[in-house]
This record gives sequence, structure tokens and C-alpha cells, in this order.
Amino acid sequence: WCIPANNPGLWIHPDGSVYGVGKVKVENPKYPGSKKFDELLHYIHAYQAKSIFGPYTMLHQGKENALPSNYQNEDPCVWYDGERYHMLLTDLHGLASGLHKSFVYYTSRDGISYELVSKEPLFSNQNPIRFEDGSETKFLRIERPNIVLDEQGAVIAVLAACSPENQKEGARILVFPVDRFGRRP
Repeated sequence: WCIPANNPGLWIHPDGSVYGVGKVKVENPKYPGSKKFDELLHYIHAYQAKSIFGPYTMLHQGKENALPSNYQNEDPCVWYDGERYHMLLTDLHGLASGLHKSFVYYTSRDGISYELVSKEPLFSNQNPIRFEDGSETKFLRIERPNIVLDEQGAVIAVLAACSPENQKEGARILVFPVDRFGRRP
């Protein structure tokens, strides 16, 4: 199947059905006809299927956006806790948090309309990251959020791809421990 979106985030439910989200590029009325990355709108669309092999049904079309206020995000990571869908994203232009390329967190009961949990970003490249040994590093880029769940479905870690300000060091994957957020009873 070909889903008209990129940067996919998928969740497979226990019954095998699939819920997914992805970024779509939409023409910006300010720049009619432009295909330049920064002149397009970057929205999130959701889709679903009875199995990973499809067929997929799009839950959003055209210029619809799963995010409020037409926020522009990318790199979605999605999971479901039995009651709500949760999504971590890269705040592409800082419209949700005020900080370019920071991590923002949304939730949704229906998987169609998401709510921004806080304008305060989880992580951003504006602030140094403090490590266990007390050292700090500022990163040029922090993006592509992901999560790790334990056996009960609680978030135990958030992962991030990043590039240090000193490009000689090369890219990194950061692992941030989380105290069993969203655990199920």
C-alpha cells in the first residue's frame, strides 16, 4: 500500500489493526505553486487499517490537519494507552512551542483531533542537555522523537536524534529515562 504521507508513526493494536500518522506537505496560500520546503505547510494526517498490510483509510484529506491551530510538525511518534492516542513530534517552525525544532506532546481521544498538552517543549536545541555525570552539551539539532514502552505500556524512555554544535563529534542518539509515564494498572 502507498500512503500519501512521509515520516510515518505507526501503532499496532492487540487485534492487529493499525493506526498511523504522517506528515503531508500542503500548498501554502502565501506562496502559491511553490514546492520549497520552508514555503509549504507541514500538516499531520492520520490513517488506519485492519492490518499492517492494508487497505488503509485516510482519516484526513487535503488541507485538513490533525493538529490544532494548524501547527506544523514532523517526525511523529505515536502510541495508544487504551484510552488516548499520544504523539511526540518535532515542532518544525516553533509555532506550538515558540522554539524551532523542539519536541512537543499532543493527545487525542479519537485519533483525529489532537490537543497540545503544553506550549512548554519537552526538549529543544535552545537549552543544553545535562547528563548523569553533570556535564552539559548543547545540540545544533534535536529531532525524530521516539519512545520505549515497558511490558505494561508505560513510557520508560524518550529517544532523540541530535547533532552536537561541534559537528566534528558526529550525530548522536540521546536516551532520556522516564519514570513509567502513562503506565496501565
